[in-house]
Amino acid sequence: MGATVVMDNTTEKIFIGLLGGLIGFALPYATKLWEIFTKSKRIKSALNAEIIFAKREIEEKLKWLERDVSKHVTQVDEKRIVDYEMKKLYLGEKEKFKLKSKYWEDKYCEIAEILSESEFAYFAEAHRLILKFVEKFAQMKGAFETNFGDPKSMAKACFEDLFQIKRELEKHETKGIS
Repeated sequence: MGATVVMDNTTEKIFIGLLGGLIGFALPYATKLWEIFTKSKRIKSALNAEIIFAKREIEEKLKWLERDVSKHVTQVDEKRIVDYEMKKLYLGEKEKFKLKSKYWEDKYCEIAEILSESEFAYFAEAHRLILKFVEKFAQMKGAFETNFGDPKSMAKACFEDLFQIKRELEKHETKGIS
């Protein structure tokens, strides 16, 4: 038949005391781990939302840049129009493009402390590419504001770089967190 463990009153009290001590000791650590886990989840969710927003803005800006202005050439400064793949693109239009990764910038230290090394590296690379896009956009617009080199050639090269950065961002996203 089955063996029955019989504890006397003192052994039972010691066992309960040890069990209580162990639970009392471990509970704060378990609570802390749970807080870190849930905070990590919220941070990743916020960062992903920021990246999704940035990608949408980049898509919209590239669509705007790609529009053919052939029918409106007389209404804009022709010195700022670039011929590209049988289209006339108004790459020299005076405009700015800013994308702020506010959560990333405001919570950078907290993000670095909470996320694992691979998670942090993933989000850091995505934000680096977003920043690179914004900087390249400014360079493209700035090509028409200097007297150095051929502004149309420089703007065209920057325009192509913008698409390359977008592809890098998409490739990075499909790679995911390792």
